[in-house]
Amino acid sequence: MNKKNLWIAIGAVVVVAIIVGVWYSQSQKSSLSDEEQALDDLNSALDASAELPSTDFSTNPVKNLPDTNPADKTNPYKNLETNPFK
Repeated sequence: MNKKNLWIAIGAVVVVAIIVGVWYSQSQKSSLSDEEQALDDLNSALDASAELPSTDFSTNPVKNLPDTNPADKTNPYKNLETNPFK
C-alpha cells in the first residue's frame, strides 16, 4: 500500500467518524428535550413549594426582657471625662 492510498483511507475514516459524530449528536438532542421538560417541571414545582406562608410579626417576644448587659454596670470608665494618665 503506497502513501497515497494510505492518506485516502485515513481521510475516509475521518469523514465517516465525523458523520457518525454528527448523527450521534443529533440523536442525543432529541432525547434531551424530554430531560429538559422534566427539569422544567421540577423547577416549577420547586418554585411553587418555595413560597413562604404569611406570618404576623405584630408582637415582639423580647420587648419586656430585662437589661442583662453587664458592661453597663461594671464599666469603671463610663463617666470618665479626662485621661488619668496625663
